[in-house]
This record gives sequence, structure tokens and C-alpha cells, in this order.
Amino acid sequence: MHRQGSLVVQSSPAQQIPLHYQRVAFVHRLGKAQVMYASRNNLSLSRLFGFLALLIGCLIIVLYLFTYTLFLSWWPLWQASLIPLIGMAWLGVGAWITLTSARSRKHCVVCSEGLICIRGKMHIMRWDQIMALWKDFTTDNKGRVSHSYTLHLTDGESWTFADDLVNVEELGAILEDEVTNHLLPHVLVAYRTGIPIHFDAITLSVHGISVQGEGQRFLPWSHVQHLHLDEASLSIYKIGGFWDWATIPISDIP
Repeated sequence: MHRQGSLVVQSSPAQQIPLHYQRVAFVHRLGKAQVMYASRNNLSLSRLFGFLALLIGCLIIVLYLFTYTLFLSWWPLWQASLIPLIGMAWLGVGAWITLTSARSRKHCVVCSEGLICIRGKMHIMRWDQIMALWKDFTTDNKGRVSHSYTLHLTDGESWTFADDLVNVEELGAILEDEVTNHLLPHVLVAYRTGIPIHFDAITLSVHGISVQGEGQRFLPWSHVQHLHLDEASLSIYKIGGFWDWATIPISDIP
């Protein structure tokens, strides 16, 4: 199952991905660059403010240099020196805004064999380097939903993709499919050979389901009536039980 084909991809398609990223994908054998997700436009506004601050600083210093002998030479030295200091302050603010917005700028290029992620610097992630995917959806008091997807990698690093990326839900759906496609075959082999499979608070074995919370509880498969899974939680129902036997938030399950 691959959801990318069923989604309306509103981010940059392959033909619009910069050639630089396509070359990186080729060099690192990541396959074809398929789609790119970028930060929202509010970072472009930050860069505009940074440019304006740099421009103001330069204008103040240039005007000071050209008008000093005509208008400012009779000023006390300490007063005249304030003008270039103000200009330098504007330059400093502009440089800080520009650098901060550049470092905050994020890109994620999805390739057939992995990801190219830019967060200050470039990182390469292959699908087989991902150990687990966590997702967390929260709703504020105004009904707005926030999305977060966190990847845990084999080298110990973790990466989180949130709503500062445009169409992060599309990216999250692709991540879910790719992680499932690469991890599920190994998980099934381990499960069928009798090795317990751990999903943090939940452990699955050929004997049943174990859930850790306030103590550890075990439910044999023969006593499981059904499971209910949605974007918020996983609920397990026991045969003969009116209420759910256990409910675990999705954010607690890798």
C-alpha cells in the first residue's frame, strides 16, 4: 500500500525540484527525487525584514560618510559617532535576522530510496536507516489540529517534521507507508519465530497482547474481540467486556 499515489500532491513535484537536490539524490543513490516539501512563507517575510534592516544600516553609514563634513563636523564627537553606531546596529540586526531565517529554512526531498533533509545543513536518510516513526496530532481549544511526525534513526538521531512544513500531512502519509514497507517484513518474520515485538507500551507475541501502564496487563489472542485504531488512539476490546480493555494514545506508540 502506498498512499502517495492517492494523495493530491500540492508540494513541489519532481520537475520543480532544484537540480542540486536531484544531483545529491543521484550521488547518494537515493533513486529518483519525487517531491519536495518546504517551510512556510513566513520565513520569506523574515528574510525580507532582514534585507530591509541591512539596507537601512548601509544607507545610514553611507549618508554619514557623505554628509559628515557638510553637516556633522560641528557636532560634538560623541554625538556624531552615534550615527554610525546606529547604522552598525541596523546591520547587526539585519545579519542576525538573515542568518536565523536561513538556518530555520527547512526542505525535505522525498526520493524512492530515502530522504534529503535540509535543516541548517544537509542530511541524508535512507529508508533502511529508520528504526521507528512516531506521530502526534493535537487539537487546541479553537479546534486547530497540529501534526508532528518524528523519525528515530539507527545512528541515534531523531528528526521531527511538523506544521512549519507545507503539506506535512502528505509527507507524514508517505513516511508511514515507506517505514511500514521496509520494517513490516522483518517484524513479521520475528513475530512468527516467537520473538515478542515491542511498540513501547505495547508488546505483541504469539500468545497475546501485553500493555504497560499502571502495572502490566496481558490479554490472550483468544480473548480479544476487536481493535479500533484511528489518528488519536488505539483501543483494545475484550470479549464479554462492555468498555475498552485498554486505550493507548497514538503518540505513545511507535
